[in-house]
Amino acid sequence: RFYQTFTWDTYSALPKPSHSQGEAYRAATALASAPRTFEERRGRRGLCLSGPAGTRKTGICTPAFNELAVKVSRARFICWRAWLDRVAATWRDDAACSAADLIADAAKADVLMIDDFAGAGGADKREWVAETAWKLLEVRQSIAGPLLVTTNRSVAEIEAAYGEAVASRLSALCLVLYVKGADERRREP
Repeated sequence: RFYQTFTWDTYSALPKPSHSQGEAYRAATALASAPRTFEERRGRRGLCLSGPAGTRKTGICTPAFNELAVKVSRARFICWRAWLDRVAATWRDDAACSAADLIADAAKADVLMIDDFAGAGGADKREWVAETAWKLLEVRQSIAGPLLVTTNRSVAEIEAAYGEAVASRLSALCLVLYVKGADERRREP
């Protein structure tokens, strides 16, 4: 997958970052290098980067995830929309596992990254999606490992789409930083 090619070096090779991208980069490297110190200093054991599409959120979080993943036995990287498709597939009679199994597998990982949380499009008002988000974050609160999240939505937009309980849990777990910058996908080569 394309995002797996992101490293600290690929980030450094990009044009000059915006102030908020630099702040997000520093937070991600701090989390990756010393998760306990990050939690002590920042009051959260995770990092959520919120902002418009193409502003390096995944490119900043993925190297942090990769650095953390090599130090643990169970790391999980989930692309939110694709993972929701897997959850929905568990409703078939011939499903190999249950939705609860998928939620537990992700939530109980030593390190978890959720890419494009709350989707890239308009508000998803399906009740089961909000319930799934709540269950994932509810279980995650009892896990001591780092959580990395990228999203195109603000915490207020997540609250509007998924409810106060989801937004509250995300904010309790993660330092939320808003990342601004030009859309890297649309820049001329």
